Amino acid sequence: MSSIILEIRADEGGDDAKLFVGELAQAYERLATGND
Repeated sequence: MSSIILEIRADEGGDDAKLFVGELAQAYERLATGND
């Protein structure tokens, strides 16, 4: 659900928002997998 919201906000915000969402997703994946 939250990923859909992030994608919508990225579309509205343009390239800067897409970069931010990408960084956020990578950080979340690191937390989820336990890799620093």
